[in-house]
Amino acid sequence: MTAIPGTPLRLAVGLEGPGAGRAWGALQHVVLARLLVASLALPFGILLRPEVTDNPLGLLWTSLVTVGLLSAAFAALARWHRGVRIQAALHILADAAFITYLAAAREEARHPSSPSAGRTTCGPPGCRMAARSCSC
Repeated sequence: MTAIPGTPLRLAVGLEGPGAGRAWGALQHVVLARLLVASLALPFGILLRPEVTDNPLGLLWTSLVTVGLLSAAFAALARWHRGVRIQAALHILADAAFITYLAAAREEARHPSSPSAGRTTCGPPGCRMAARSCSC
């Protein structure tokens, strides 16, 4: 039986596979790296290209709060020490969903959708849509 550090509890044989300690350390490093990268990359990206979205400060705050909440949740899960593979998959899925959200917010600002998506007219009467641009 393996002792849980800092407690008198012992884990049953087989609960901790070979290299399990390294896997939990790696997940904790991923959480810290996510915080570091997001806290540096997001503000600099918004400062360098504020025209990417209509509300750059709103996108920045939403992104930073989301990364903070994700990191807090993943740090708590990593301390739980259960299901290292499931947690790694959750990290990947959450990061992919977050990056997709950021890309969609950028794309939405560049090409806003409207209730009349797929329309063939634009601007003043007589103008037509041609390859994502309005030609009169």
